[in-house]
Amino acid sequence: DEKTAVSALADDYTGLIMNSGCDAVQLIGYSFGGWLATQCAVRLVEAGKEISDLVLIDPQTVPWEIDNELITEMMFLPNAGISLPTDGTGTDAESAFAYLLEKCGRIPENAAEILAESERFADFGGLMARLEKMTREERFEFYTSGAKNSGSAPAADMLMSLYGLFSSTTRYTKGDMEPYFGDVRYINAADTEGLFFGSDKNISYWSDICIGDMEIIQAKGGHFTSVADPENASAIAELL
Repeated sequence: DEKTAVSALADDYTGLIMNSGCDAVQLIGYSFGGWLATQCAVRLVEAGKEISDLVLIDPQTVPWEIDNELITEMMFLPNAGISLPTDGTGTDAESAFAYLLEKCGRIPENAAEILAESERFADFGGLMARLEKMTREERFEFYTSGAKNSGSAPAADMLMSLYGLFSSTTRYTKGDMEPYFGDVRYINAADTEGLFFGSDKNISYWSDICIGDMEIIQAKGGHFTSVADPENASAIAELL
């Protein structure tokens, strides 16, 4: 069940930690792993364990219901350093996303149709409709085409592989999170500017979930390069 997956995983990991016999625990969660680490911390505190350190490394935030695959792809692209497609009039995906949330309270599967009916977002809705007619392989070639012209293109197949992981974790982080009453170290990837969850939005979201002191630590790189680049990863490892 998509809405209970994180809770079920947290129960399983908490059981393993409890069975280890340790008295104090350091929990580290990267990206969507921040959800899992936080929910494990909640359960361990309730069980009487000491959380010596809870570290969230550029945790991601998707506190909305998203049933449109194309929008999920657009959420992913900025994290990989890819510019988002526009409709040629300056309308961007984030504005369209905000409109859908205001109108529907979620991102519906027929987002392109709803946008096409709006005078302001009709062109963007048309762009989405054209993209939806492409295969995923064709879309990712389209996404990387601009970067190819600038000489900094990621391979489309590599991008699709990363997206597969992003998409699956996004689907399974829809449930409500229980608040954690304790201190947190929040490592923020300085170059991360995700479409719908930039640094300010992320920090604000996690500040509401983690009820305690939150230390914000800036790390070099973007969401992926902060841990994939050896130099950046070593710098984060020293903090742990």
